[in-house]
Amino acid sequence: MSGCSMETWLTKPFETYVTMLQDGDVRRRQAATALEVRGDRRAVDPLIGALRDDNPSVRAPVARALGALGDLRAVDPLCEALDDPLSEVRAEIVRALRRIGDKRAVEAFIGALRDPEWGIRQMAVAALGDMGDARAIGPLLHAFMEEEDIISRGTIAIALGALGGPTVQPLIGALERGDSATRACRFGARLSRQLARRRGLVRGTHR
Repeated sequence: MSGCSMETWLTKPFETYVTMLQDGDVRRRQAATALEVRGDRRAVDPLIGALRDDNPSVRAPVARALGALGDLRAVDPLCEALDDPLSEVRAEIVRALRRIGDKRAVEAFIGALRDPEWGIRQMAVAALGDMGDARAIGPLLHAFMEEEDIISRGTIAIALGALGGPTVQPLIGALERGDSATRACRFGARLSRQLARRRGLVRGTHR
């Protein structure tokens, strides 16, 4: 973008950016960013094609652009791309799928609960809490039992409280008995109880 302002850069014809997705690494990254900012949904198919670019520094902004565009056509390709070897790319894919908010991504988020990167697991937990899909309850409970990180366990408890259902009361009981012996989890339990009570899923007002 050297030699021209951002405003000038973004006024180039749409086809210019699509062509740039086939150029050198820097130009491909620039094209993905420009297509994100422009918000033109004609870019969805070319960007989907670039999700498997050889360069991870291209794949990450491509995923981010697809999330910003919010087109449902991108959901399945993004889910399939969650096997990317680079954590930066996987993180952008999870963010993009969460931003789009389509329930076809639930299974992908469940798979991401096993991601080796702590931050990606955290994002997947939050996304499942947002989605409100009962399919996530079992995997989240399993993740809670397997997770050693106390902050992560608290986050999972909050997500389960947001989901509600028959698992909420046993989870809250276990947390409040101090099974985890962590303040983070007790905090999650309190929030879970508050969320569940709003949905009429638990009784009582003790803290």
